[in-house]
Amino acid sequence: MKLLTALTIVALSATSYADTLIVTANASSWSPDVANCVPGDVLRFEYGTGYPHTITSGTSCTYDGLYFDEPLNSPGDYYEFTVPDDGTTEIPFFCAPHCNNGMTGVIIIELPSECPADTNDDGTVNVTDILAVVAAWGENGGPADINGDGVVDVTDLLTVVDAWGACPE
Repeated sequence: MKLLTALTIVALSATSYADTLIVTANASSWSPDVANCVPGDVLRFEYGTGYPHTITSGTSCTYDGLYFDEPLNSPGDYYEFTVPDDGTTEIPFFCAPHCNNGMTGVIIIELPSECPADTNDDGTVNVTDILAVVAAWGENGGPADINGDGVVDVTDLLTVVDAWGACPE
């Protein structure tokens, strides 16, 4: 019983950290111009080289009014954007002064699974999922890293036990 209590405390106190991805504004391009991320990640848009830039959300060189329109004028300038969890899967962006020169990009947002503890996507969290976590114990990432913290461990195992049964429809 003491072991189960200790494991529960560890699981409840585990923290998942967001990643930070740096996107650099160069003379006439973004590096990278495609940013793959998940909700909660932080994109840090930084001035790199060239003339003054903007980081502007929208398409066809037109600000969409939804996310950001910020200057990146000189070395040291940056703008940080936290990826929303509103169900959006793509956020196009551009540099207003250089958009017609092809300085565009897109944020690709991978939405979390409705049933992350179902490691084999069979619609049920059961002993197969526990065995997948045990088989991947100590590995970095993969489908058995249910909480996405970079390592398969007791937190992932407890998440499977907590989610036992059919996945929500």
